[in-house]
Amino acid sequence: MKEPGSEHSTHSLNARLLRFRSQPASEDPYALAEDLIAAKRYGDARGVAVTAQADPEDGYLLVLEGRAWLQERDLVRAQAALLRAVRAAPDLADAYRWLGHVLLKRGDPQRALKTLRRALELNPNDEEAQKLATRADHLSEAIEDETMPLSES
Repeated sequence: MKEPGSEHSTHSLNARLLRFRSQPASEDPYALAEDLIAAKRYGDARGVAVTAQADPEDGYLLVLEGRAWLQERDLVRAQAALLRAVRAAPDLADAYRWLGHVLLKRGDPQRALKTLRRALELNPNDEEAQKLATRADHLSEAIEDETMPLSES
């Protein structure tokens, strides 16, 4: 059973996507990519982010591209897009938070912690970045404990 209005919203999203593809300036690429991610249409969201990209690159569109890759569980491509995002927009806290999230998923809590600390410098009120940083800190400590040589008695 479909949710009431879901057919209309899918139709509306399809119409917006078609309009964007024929005339990219006719739609807000940020809102469209966000809505496509929310609808779990990650490939379409990436397509919008890539099509709307300009030179110099737009950090927020790269974050959206990275999020779409992350949702598709392609952590390597997600990390690449998010690294481009932090280079393009070094003051964009979301880019650092999402990059830290990906680094954690890739098993690199030390780099994730450093990245998440930068996100928190830029936006100290980001609760999600704080949660991720706490997790990265715990995992980093566990790794340090495992690699620390045993002292001789």
